[in-house]
Amino acid sequence: MRYTTEDREANYTRDIIRDGNMITLIYNAFAPTTLSRSQDYLDGSLSLQYDFSPNAMGYISYGKGSKTGGFANSPNNPTILRADGTSVAEYDDEVAKTFEVGLKLGQGRTHLNVAYFNINVDDFQTSLFSGTSFIVKNIDVRSRGVEVEGSWAATDELSFSLNATYADAINKNPAANERRPLVRAPRWAGIGSITYNRDLNDALRFTADANAQFDSGFWFQDALTSTVPKTDAYARIGLRLAVEHKPSGIEVAFVGRNLTNQRVLNYATGLFPGRAGAYVATTATPRTLAIQLTARR
Repeated sequence: MRYTTEDREANYTRDIIRDGNMITLIYNAFAPTTLSRSQDYLDGSLSLQYDFSPNAMGYISYGKGSKTGGFANSPNNPTILRADGTSVAEYDDEVAKTFEVGLKLGQGRTHLNVAYFNINVDDFQTSLFSGTSFIVKNIDVRSRGVEVEGSWAATDELSFSLNATYADAINKNPAANERRPLVRAPRWAGIGSITYNRDLNDALRFTADANAQFDSGFWFQDALTSTVPKTDAYARIGLRLAVEHKPSGIEVAFVGRNLTNQRVLNYATGLFPGRAGAYVATTATPRTLAIQLTARR
């Protein structure tokens, strides 16, 4: 169990140094403004574990966790109030309630973990770009799914591993103009890898590791009218080939990331000031090839 109490204060002001039509239209000047809030909450978790055998264990757990509310870093105008009397710059505490049940299996060179989870978050703090500034708003969300993690050592030299998650994450109460799927939340995500290593001779050791990181499509913006499209599913392939000189601890490796040069968006939003049909986006790192030198003692 954990009890937390916290006080927060934010001080805002904006002066217009040089006038301009766009500046005065969107970013109004306002007098020095101080906002404050206090919150306290009690969090905790409970879990039960049962060993079916030396190689099989089951568990069930429930937990409640909280994240303190606060104030936006750069609101357009914190003096504007909502219908409930709070500033538009303020956002509430986030409270997550998590239920999980799982099974852990292990036998010799193989292990497998499987878990079902159900997470309900009241007043989830989500950050979105409004077209003129970043805003934080509270929504009620639910994420439900299964996580699988396993590995198999086929031989002393060759092994396989997989970590995959299926999560159905939704906004429980979307507005009429909002999507139900939670933004930046793919249904499928994970990584699989194959590792091979062997001694070439008494002094040299070779290691090869190939991996694929996969992700299903998701939305960046929750507004149904957003010009930003849903991302495509993708898999990024990585490879690392290394030779180590064991007596000296020196290793030389070739490292390749995103070998198929997948163009993956990592952020996207409507184009300021909201021109129809246009959006701005940034992409993740493209194909990267490198030589890596490591010295161990």
